[in-house]
Amino acid sequence: MPEPAATVAAASPIAPPRPSWLALRARPECVAKARSFASTAVFGHPFDAYEIGLIASEIVTNAIRAACALRTWPDDLWPIGVEMTVTARWAHLAVTDPDHRPMPGSDEGGQLAENGRGLSISRRPAPPGRASPGAACRRPI
Repeated sequence: MPEPAATVAAASPIAPPRPSWLALRARPECVAKARSFASTAVFGHPFDAYEIGLIASEIVTNAIRAACALRTWPDDLWPIGVEMTVTARWAHLAVTDPDHRPMPGSDEGGQLAENGRGLSISRRPAPPGRASPGAACRRPI
């Protein structure tokens, strides 16, 4: 006779999170595509799609600026990568670009600043009790 815990585990399997990927050209108009991608990825989960989309927009904008500062990218290259992994407990958004230099420090120019607010938006702390210790890329919501 199987253990009761083994029976419960077998009856209700929890599928591991499955990441979603998106590759983008290094163009400002691709920011809207990243925002839509990230917002859609959290559909059906307890996250604010608007907030996730805003964070994705800010990070992808920074990635596009960094990529364009390196060189001009032809249409057949898609140097910006976006990965979303979502579970009922956390949302993981990772954005990559070809610039290997360290990111600049956060420059919070105030609420009316036109630049420098994206990093502060993406780095703001999660609500109490929802933080994941040591997770640099995961931002529990």
